[in-house]
Amino acid sequence: RDEHNKPVADWHTDNSLITVAPAGTLPGLRVRSLDGTSGFPEFSMRSDQVLVFAGDALSFLTGGRVPALMHCVELPRPRPLTSTPASENGQQAASNRGPKAGAAAVSTAVPHASSAVAKRLSMPFFLRARKQAVLSPPCVDAAAPLSPLTMIEIETNARDERNAWKWKKHAYYQGARWHTHQV
Repeated sequence: RDEHNKPVADWHTDNSLITVAPAGTLPGLRVRSLDGTSGFPEFSMRSDQVLVFAGDALSFLTGGRVPALMHCVELPRPRPLTSTPASENGQQAASNRGPKAGAAAVSTAVPHASSAVAKRLSMPFFLRARKQAVLSPPCVDAAAPLSPLTMIEIETNARDERNAWKWKKHAYYQGARWHTHQV
């Protein structure tokens, strides 16, 4: 929507079994903990790390025992441009006179998503069962047993199933959107 920490993708859970998400080109993935706090794990990720988290299909298969991760994507806040004299970037400067005449200033600001140069790119992998696969959860609550669903029913949120699951009433899922769509 906007480049100032407003969601690009609203709070949601993925409809996959598992999502594997390497860090994006710019941090932007915001995750919510079960206690309601949220943060941006990509800020502390190394390039050889990935996030692995449960989606709604796995949550359904475990009767809600494994919660699907609530997350959204927000564009990073723009940072003001600052200049660093070239001498601070490894070039020799004349003693006590600052940088050499004509030395270039180097920007230390992180470009943000509204910049024509820097756009956020992320490439998550969604592990899903075949669309026709029947997912049969265990009977966790005898008073409210879950009927088996096909993966396509979970993906398209047929009959608004994902909103009706008992564990989706927990405060953790407040503000989530599960869209009905064609896959």
